[in-house]
Amino acid sequence: MAIKHLVLWKFKEDASEEAIAAACDAALALKAVIPGVVSIDVKKACEYGRGKGFTHKLVVKFDEMERLEAYGGHTSHKLLVSEHL
Repeated sequence: MAIKHLVLWKFKEDASEEAIAAACDAALALKAVIPGVVSIDVKKACEYGRGKGFTHKLVVKFDEMERLEAYGGHTSHKLLVSEHL
């Protein structure tokens, strides 16, 4: 059974396009280093008033719940959050 993890976030208004791209690239790179990640998708969030101010969404698909539980504590995930979000 596949497990999906959905994250919505908002970049600061003064975030450069380069910084946003770097954060998205870093998120996508997690697939190669975190065991059990089946897929990662990063996109702009809904822009027509329903997005509640969130600018981007991340969907990570895992092969089992234990992999999702380990994901949050993984060093690469923590680095993504501290450096880019």
